[in-house]
Amino acid sequence: MILFKQDLKLNEEFGKFFIENYPRVKSFAKRILMSEQDAEDIAQDVFLKLIDKPEIWKDEEKKNNYLYKITKNHIFNLIKHRDIERRYQEELAQKNQVAEEFGLDDKLHAKEIELIIAGVVEQMPEQRKKIFKMSRYEGKANQQIAESLNMSIRTVERHLYLALSDFKKNVKSFLPNAAAVIFITAVSSAFIFTNRISSSSAPGFIEYYSRAEQTDTLTLPDGSLIQVNSGTLVLYPESYGKDTRTVYLYGEANFKVQKNANVPFIVKSRNFSVTALGTEFNVAAYSDESYFKTTLITGSIKVQKNNCPSDSYILTVNEQFVYNEITELHTIGLVDVFETTAWQRGELLFRGATIGEIFSVLERKYAVSFQYKSTMFNDDKYNFRFKKESSLSDIIDVIKKASENFTCHKIGDSYYISE
Repeated sequence: MILFKQDLKLNEEFGKFFIENYPRVKSFAKRILMSEQDAEDIAQDVFLKLIDKPEIWKDEEKKNNYLYKITKNHIFNLIKHRDIERRYQEELAQKNQVAEEFGLDDKLHAKEIELIIAGVVEQMPEQRKKIFKMSRYEGKANQQIAESLNMSIRTVERHLYLALSDFKKNVKSFLPNAAAVIFITAVSSAFIFTNRISSSSAPGFIEYYSRAEQTDTLTLPDGSLIQVNSGTLVLYPESYGKDTRTVYLYGEANFKVQKNANVPFIVKSRNFSVTALGTEFNVAAYSDESYFKTTLITGSIKVQKNNCPSDSYILTVNEQFVYNEITELHTIGLVDVFETTAWQRGELLFRGATIGEIFSVLERKYAVSFQYKSTMFNDDKYNFRFKKESSLSDIIDVIKKASENFTCHKIGDSYYISE
């Protein structure tokens, strides 16, 4: 701290600000970097940038958010320049709540990212999820995992690579670079959701996760109903209904909203917000799909891209808004609501879906995994409707016949597909 002695003498006010805030900035950096020297360097850099910005460090409302953001950016830059992504994946596992000492907005944003990542983990094929948890939660080496599951090390490495690819694909819209993605992946990997409502892992929030092979109905404090599809995560604040009726969604759910003109009902998912006063609508936003979809059943809703008030759309009954995250284009059109809500009746409905897309839905619904070469299936589109009583084996048989047959062998909870 010798670096600041002269500045402290010249600026008593800044000296007071520095003395009060330096310890928590350094502590925050040290928790992430796991290095006393690195943390001190980061903290000094942060306060050097602030010396000539009294309009920030004198402002009680601005300083906390600014401190968190500038410290976070310095840490991300250090990670990037030192090329230590692998060390961060290993050493930062089991750490969470990184923004607990800073502003509420940043805590909510960090929490939202954590929940996205938790949702990605839960939506992985069972084998991939098992391997990822053994590696990140239990700290087992690849060799140990291979021996425990009776598979090759190459297979373990492939699953871990695919898991990290899932994270990068689903979190890139929230963070600016790959190092940041890996950092958030590490600090958020401690979330293991049980099939129940819980507030213990997220102070101030209620969380609900619907596992594979089931749909559930959740009643909110104001009487609004959420029918939750399999593999879906729902989050809402404990203060829900007072000043806010905001719900965070990762997956698919149908909402039947109680009217309250004074407190709008808002669903936040991926990069969009859906606002309603009193209505019924469906939102589909699974992390392993490239589409965000919302369909209006009754009433009216406003769909808005987050942080872009001018980019909003009002839907009328039976209209569906679809946003393609790959092309960044959207469409609005009329749909058959009965088909959109087929999942609520236990049915499986596919319209213009590729075999790969169908397998992804089956993995999520039945807690299985399909293993096949990426070049095995083309982009042909298929239409299927399966009733609630259809078994997975029946569904696979129908798909085999429609796609000119393939061989399918089941081992444990994995299906191995070959020509």
